Amino acid sequence: MKRKRQEQMASLVEGFVANLFVTKVSDPRLKLVNVTRSKVSADLRSVAVFYSILGGGQEEAPPKDVEKALASATGFIRSSMAKELSLRSVPTLRFVFDRNPGHAQRIQEILSSEGIPAPGAGDPPGGGDDE
Repeated sequence: MKRKRQEQMASLVEGFVANLFVTKVSDPRLKLVNVTRSKVSADLRSVAVFYSILGGGQEEAPPKDVEKALASATGFIRSSMAKELSLRSVPTLRFVFDRNPGHAQRIQEILSSEGIPAPGAGDPPGGGDDE
């Protein structure tokens, strides 16, 4: 039973965070970030979100810069989760760089086959909703 809840929470957080990166996060360092998987603690209070940088974009967005941007965005992500998801408590998030690029590529292929654009792809010229 607990394992099923962990899997549900992992799927929910993974999808929510990935969607948030595409739709609401404006930090350019996060435009090439792809959520590859997540792992939820047994008590559902913390989630490790694994990410990669798409398309070998490590030159454009070095992992250390992305790590800083994620740390900076964590509060925004958690508050968005609190507002938009029906959770008893919002888990703490820990972002972990996923060094398995094959897994990230497979995720991108699945998204593309479903017609979902890659993060950063198709952004309107001028950046869209910059404030």
